[in-house]
Amino acid sequence: GQAGEVALWNVADLAKRRAWQAHDGPVFDLALAPDGETLATAGADKLVRFWSLANGGPLMQIEAHSSPVLSLAYKPDGALLASGGADKELKIWDTKTREQKTVVTGHPGNIAAIVWPAKNAELITASDDGALRLCSESGTRPGKTWAKADDMLHCLDVTDDGKLLYGGADNGHVYAWNRDGKITLTLVPGK
Repeated sequence: GQAGEVALWNVADLAKRRAWQAHDGPVFDLALAPDGETLATAGADKLVRFWSLANGGPLMQIEAHSSPVLSLAYKPDGALLASGGADKELKIWDTKTREQKTVVTGHPGNIAAIVWPAKNAELITASDDGALRLCSESGTRPGKTWAKADDMLHCLDVTDDGKLLYGGADNGHVYAWNRDGKITLTLVPGK
């Protein structure tokens, strides 16, 4: 698609249902609200924007970071949204009021990915240095740094039970961390 475009696709026939210009420049991440009705987008234009999935129309925007917004994650109850930026900050936003609740500083580089695995206050971030960091929605600094991958991380996901996290790195490897913060598996292409 075009730079800044977001598209919705029908999974049955892979037909494009709707597309719209979401940002001026690249869209770096998307997050679907737990209610399935709202999509949040992260852009190079330093904005987080919220969209109605019913009609593709804008709902609101947040001037979120001082540099591109790279990552998003909803709290599972949908009340809060976390955004991570190239400015090395993790910010927590109230999704109804757009009010910034918390700023977490202390990441050594871009916050490339975020997961919010449970309804509690705990988030996990992935950064340029290859490490995962445990953060709190009310804290101002990362709490615990987990083992580092061999390269910078670009994406992160968590199993439904929250026991394993998987991160994709610049070197093409996928790393698995357990809840103790140890890398338990490295998936290498061709091996």
